[in-house]
Amino acid sequence: MVNEKVLCYLKAVEFYQNCSLDTQQSVSFDLQSALSRHGESLTNFFIKSCFDRLEAVKLAALKGLEFLFENASGVLERQLPLLLKCFMLIYPYHDESEPQDLLPIAHPIKLKSQLTDEQTIKVRLDLIHLLLENFIYIMPNVNAER
Repeated sequence: MVNEKVLCYLKAVEFYQNCSLDTQQSVSFDLQSALSRHGESLTNFFIKSCFDRLEAVKLAALKGLEFLFENASGVLERQLPLLLKCFMLIYPYHDESEPQDLLPIAHPIKLKSQLTDEQTIKVRLDLIHLLLENFIYIMPNVNAER
């Protein structure tokens, strides 16, 4: 199941980069070697997807980053500053100068199956907080010489 997930992520990266990654057609490959070989491409893809206009794509990208933190945190070491910047830029906030009935983030496209804006923002906040906890957890293990 996990290998199928990684294979789907890699196919999405191939589509995003408009190139062919060296992925096997079968789903029987080593998870760690696949993530170490393609981790940087996956991370860039997920970071780019965090800024998509569809909230569902943003949440999927955050879940993908969560998967990378859980399974290949060593791959993320070189991209920690970029990840932190991404988390800060997509963090939902409420501007005090706006009226209270406006939501902090408005999206031009709404899907019928999408959660309400308040629920979506809460899910995104929870994911970002979880990723920041993972970020803080791996910081002491980062080699300063890189």
